[in-house]
Amino acid sequence: MNRWIGTIAKDLTQGAAAGIAATVPMSLAMKAAQRAGLVGKQPPRSITENALHAAGVPASSPTVKTISTANHFLIGASLGGVFAVLSRAMPPLRTGIGGAAFGLSVWGVSYEKLIPSLGLLPPASRDQPGRPLAVAAAHVVFGAALAGCLRALRR
Repeated sequence: MNRWIGTIAKDLTQGAAAGIAATVPMSLAMKAAQRAGLVGKQPPRSITENALHAAGVPASSPTVKTISTANHFLIGASLGGVFAVLSRAMPPLRTGIGGAAFGLSVWGVSYEKLIPSLGLLPPASRDQPGRPLAVAAAHVVFGAALAGCLRALRR
């Protein structure tokens, strides 16, 4: 039992670190999509602004930027932990393709169901043209980078 807990704790820690690292190339992909005109406001910023507004919390632009950046990296860390635990049980996830599939799954669940159910963004299927594909691609980048970072940490 203690060995199992130790393994889970190690997976969660390594996964969180890999998730933080993988959020960087994902963010760069999103910035590139924004420069190409595919994405207006970055989704983490829109989500944060809408959540603060719904909670009745006034927020300045620097506050929103800080909170949205922190949230994005915290979510990356959390998903990294989940991925690390799942990939131990499901070895195909450990590959870049498996990681990319994980990232795409996260995008689908988050942007089609979870985030819209909270009233923070419209479903991806009703979003502005070009944006869903760009955001999905960034999640594929996240997942592939996550698998690679985790593999490096587990060596």
